[in-house]
Formats: sequence, structure tokens, C-alpha cells
Amino acid sequence: MPRLMNFHSSRRNNNEIKQLKMRSRHLSRYVDPAWDLCDSTVEIVSAHVHLLNVIIAPTWLGKKIREKKKVTDNDKSGAR
Repeated sequence: MPRLMNFHSSRRNNNEIKQLKMRSRHLSRYVDPAWDLCDSTVEIVSAHVHLLNVIIAPTWLGKKIREKKKVTDNDKSGAR
């Protein structure tokens, strides 16, 4: 979620971004290309973790809760 900021701070941030880009271009000459691979691997892993946490875990958990609820409902109906 982007922060709301006034004109001066956004202009300052744009200058900082430009400086960082220039520095990264300068440093990329000396950095091992394996670091790029490492970064992309981290992104892929974090995307999988996000997928697991947001989509898979809640559906699996919901299924388990529904199964448990069915069992308890059956127990209650049997007791009557």
C-alpha cells in the first residue's frame, strides 16, 4: 500500500531512487551474476510461501474444521 506523501517528499524519493539505480548499475559490474539467481530464487520461494499461507492453508484448515464439525454433529444426533 503506497504511502500518501506531499510533493516535496515524493520529489526527494525520486532523487533517492535515481541515485540507488545509478549505484546499483555501478556495482553490478563487480557483483557475481549468481546473486541475481539468488534473488530470483528468494522471490520464487516467497511467492510459494504466500500461496501456501493465503490459498492452501485456509482451504485445508477449513476442510479439517468442516470434517470435525460433521463428526460432532453426528455425535449430537446419535445422543438424542
